[in-house]
Amino acid sequence: MHIAHIIAVEATNAEEAASAAGEAISDYGDGRVWDWYVVGGRWEGSLEGGNTLQYSANPKAFRKAVENMLQYRDEEFMKLQSKLTGKDVTAEELTNDTVFGIPITDPEGAAKRVSEDNRRARREVGRLFEASSLKEAQHPTDTEYPGRMVAYYLRKFANCILGEYSFDSRFFDGEEHTTESEGLWVRCDDSPEEQWLVLLDLHN
Repeated sequence: MHIAHIIAVEATNAEEAASAAGEAISDYGDGRVWDWYVVGGRWEGSLEGGNTLQYSANPKAFRKAVENMLQYRDEEFMKLQSKLTGKDVTAEELTNDTVFGIPITDPEGAAKRVSEDNRRARREVGRLFEASSLKEAQHPTDTEYPGRMVAYYLRKFANCILGEYSFDSRFFDGEEHTTESEGLWVRCDDSPEEQWLVLLDLHN
């Protein structure tokens, strides 16, 4: 699966920024966050016509690009929350949604399927927390939902809360080594010419 990430780094030019972005995520390879990536890729030119963007060149677009990625991350968090709490979703909530980048053409049917899957996941969460042993949690004798899949959702949910850099983070500050943006905005005030965003196409 491919996903677009924006990496914030300090550099003196676009080439240096791209190199710094690669260095910033180098410890997250081999399937930890990515197993392959390229600058731009499927999102070639999406940063104001390029794959890198300097803050001082276009502060408004720079800020918007970061905010968009943080919004995507927030939406992922809310989807995980819905999954783990068994929330029913409406067709309206899925009207502008996609599945692996493909637009949903049947929001009513999709809402019904997602809601049922959420309810099943919630029941499995309850089963895991009521298990009398780790063995019982790992190897249930009777369950309608894969326990390991729920554990996967729980891990993703925890990563969001803890701010761990993951495939779903979408944004990473390579200078502060965080998925939060506060430090970036301080740097933009202090040294705007040195702040760059690099757009990456990550696969995992």
